[in-house]
Amino acid sequence: MTLGQENLTTALQSETKESEILAYQGTSLRSFLNSDYNTQEDIKDAYSDWVAEPLYLSFQETKTEYYRGIESSTRKYSFSLASKRGNEIYNKRCISRFNETDSKIPDIQYFDPNNKHEIKTTQSLFITLTYNPDKVSQSEAWLGIGKDFNLFLSKLRQSFGTGISQIRSWESHESGYPHIHCLLYFSKISFQVHWHTSKNSNWRLERKTKDKISGLWAGGFTDIFGVYDSKKAFHYLGKYLYKYLTSQSEKGILTRALTWYYRKRAFSLSTAFYPDLKTISTTKILQMKQVTIEGDKLTVYDLTFLGCMVILDVSKKKVETWLSYNESHLPDQIKDEVLELERKLYEDSSISPGNFPKIETGSVMSVEQVKSFFLPFGNIEKGD
Repeated sequence: MTLGQENLTTALQSETKESEILAYQGTSLRSFLNSDYNTQEDIKDAYSDWVAEPLYLSFQETKTEYYRGIESSTRKYSFSLASKRGNEIYNKRCISRFNETDSKIPDIQYFDPNNKHEIKTTQSLFITLTYNPDKVSQSEAWLGIGKDFNLFLSKLRQSFGTGISQIRSWESHESGYPHIHCLLYFSKISFQVHWHTSKNSNWRLERKTKDKISGLWAGGFTDIFGVYDSKKAFHYLGKYLYKYLTSQSEKGILTRALTWYYRKRAFSLSTAFYPDLKTISTTKILQMKQVTIEGDKLTVYDLTFLGCMVILDVSKKKVETWLSYNESHLPDQIKDEVLELERKLYEDSSISPGNFPKIETGSVMSVEQVKSFFLPFGNIEKGD
């Protein structure tokens, strides 16, 4: 029995028959990743347990009203489904970022692919890099894949000049070994390509150039073809990303499990792909309070991040992305966990920032700010 299964079993056994909601602290990601797994099946099972636990970010919403010097406050608690590799929120974020990139990449046709009898030139290459099992073990490949890829890019720049930008994604073979799909753009050099008819027919580099690039990858094998259309090549890479996010095949689940276990991002890109690439960053919120002519402060809404908990509604098949309860209607199981989070928050001054979200426990944000920050994908009403 894995860690996630033990936690869920304990929660179910401790719950009364009348209640349909389970809430508990959940299994920490560190506990999963620090455990010893002997096989790929162990890693897949552990990943499946981890992603199946619906972890929620817990917020205390305080509404404070001032009238003629009298202050009154009411509380409600909101819970936002956290992003976990493979769940709905994570997938939407990856797709949103990928689509944002897609909208900013210029549509460039390097050559007409219909005439296959001429030598063509292109500034973009699609490369797949794989590992040779005779050189490295599976774990060595996954642990070193980021460093190996960066070394490959560094050697490319030494050989072909600076001005090389890239976007890449990881994928697992059925064997568990990783490989890299990458789209490269060379701003200062063009490559000659010709149509090569074979089992994998495509626009191929001349042998000398192909061997030169292949020799820069120390991991094992390379497959390289010339790109004739920038948008189509980007969408071709997107096919691997969508498969990574949504595929329920053994290979798809294995890829997500291994990238999770070895802590690898789904995809990454150079900022040079478009100049105004921005990443979400957390800034301090300046709180301002409006007052009446008489000096009375108006209604103030504050949302304080308390921590994370797993919430399961066993009567429903669908996991809600946003839950909200008035303090007086907070289910008992959730209330117990909220009290524990509040106790840790207010009694332990040494509490450290959580891994997700990237704001310190106890940070105060407005309701609209937090909804915009954590759920930027449209309507977040209950059940959406």
